[in-house]
Order: sequence, then C-alpha cells, then structure tokens
Amino acid sequence: MLACIYIFCIYGPRYCHNGFVTHFKLFLDKFKLFFLKIGKILSGKPGSFGEGLLQQSRLIRRGGDQCRREQDEEKNCFFHGGNPYLYDVAVSHADKTMKCQFRPDYTSYHVAVYDTITGNLIKGVTHQGYADSTMWARGQAWAIYGYTVVYRETKDPKYLDFAQKVTDVYLERLPEDKVPYWDFSAPGIPDAPRDASAAACTASALYELSTYIPGKNYKETADKIMENLGSPAYRAEVGTNGNFILMHSVGSIPHGAEVDVPLNYADYYFLEGIMRKRDLESNKKLF
Repeated sequence: MLACIYIFCIYGPRYCHNGFVTHFKLFLDKFKLFFLKIGKILSGKPGSFGEGLLQQSRLIRRGGDQCRREQDEEKNCFFHGGNPYLYDVAVSHADKTMKCQFRPDYTSYHVAVYDTITGNLIKGVTHQGYADSTMWARGQAWAIYGYTVVYRETKDPKYLDFAQKVTDVYLERLPEDKVPYWDFSAPGIPDAPRDASAAACTASALYELSTYIPGKNYKETADKIMENLGSPAYRAEVGTNGNFILMHSVGSIPHGAEVDVPLNYADYYFLEGIMRKRDLESNKKLF
C-alpha cells in the first residue's frame, strides 16, 4: 500500500494538469480508478475523524487509537476525479489541517497527532524537522503548495488568505539566496545544510499563487529562487550528481537519511517551476 500511495502522490495530482499529462496519459487513464479507490481507502468512513485523510504509514496504538497526519498530504487531497464524496473529504481535511496543524504565527507542525475516536488533536510534533516548535522548511513548502491547490479547486477566499499567510511567514525568514536551511531554526546556521527541494516546491507554488494575488511580487520571488537553483551553487553539471539536476537537498536529518543529496522531487518541482514560468511569460493559463 505504501508504494501505491507514493505513486499517487507523484502522478495523481498531475491527472488534472493538462500541460504535464502527455508523458503519463496512458498510465493515468489506466490507473485513474485505482487512484480513486486509494483515495476512498485513505479517507476513512463518513463521520470518522472529520472525514479527513489518514496518513497511511502512521497509524499507531498507544493506550488508544492515534493517527498522525503529515503536512505533505495537503497537496494531494484534491485528486478526486469529480467524485463529490472525495471532494468533501478533501475540503474537510483542508479545514481540519488549517485549524490544528499550524501555530498562531502560521508556521506549521510537520505532523499532527489525533485521537481517531474523538477526532481531537493530541499534539503537534515534527518528524523530519529540528524540533516540535520549529518550522521545518519542506513542511512549510508543502503547506504553501497545498493551500494554493485548495484555493484553486474550491475558489473559497479563506484558503487564499491562508495560503498568503503561510507563504509570507516563510518568505520573510529566507536567507539572501532564497534557498532555505533545512529547518529555519537549525543549529549551525549559516553553515547548516540547505534544502533545494523546499525551494523548488515553493517556487512552483509561487508561480501559481501569483496569478491569484497580483501585486505581492510572488512571481519575482519565484524567479529569484529559480535563478539561484539554476546556478552552479545548486544545479549539477550534466553527467554528475547521479544524473539528477539539483544538488543540496535534505530528506531527514533527524534520521540521518538523505542529507545534502539530490532528491527526485526536488527535480520534479524545479521542472514544474520552469514550465509554469514559461507559461506565465507566454500569457498562458496554468490551469
């Protein structure tokens, strides 16, 4: 099941992105119903846990049922294939996450732990960030991307307002080159590892967000991020870096995994950002 979910996370959202579907259309047509079935499995039964998505690998039992939701999920929620039940699940998930998985300053917890019986929040914690109280860079990038998608799919202005708030708190704390340290409170700054994957995800989201909120310089900020990611400081020479495009991403420093390495999703969002920049500057609609 876990492998299936990762397939869903990578290819599912692109089902609705006509500009990206060309190479995956046969794959997506064949597995559309499969993706929708996964969505129903993850959503739980009506009335349970606010009808939100259960994080597939984090169901744990410690003196009662607890379930962890990760910030990563938000960007995947609106692959509903026109199914009204799954659409309602996605909206419920977005609302629950907005209420429970963010601090008063709009920085995010990577993980929210819930009681699956009552649906009540138990606590907000980190899994890959520095500490429970800090802003893990990629987690906040997922939130920026995710709530931009939520607004796109719902057109509810409360989500656009929220997307702006989670974006601005991230942008105002960036270093000069706009590529974040792996955690905004990481020890060892300015020598702490950067996370190019968080930067690429944010840049791609900013291109879309700029079309909903003109006048905030989001596109200009995205251009600056992409320019720096495309520089020799982060973009590898052809034939090096395991044939990945970007260097200097971080998977999980607390687990000693994927530290200062290339990551496939860093390259993915970098390429998506390039395509969105191209389309915007050609006066094409992104969606």
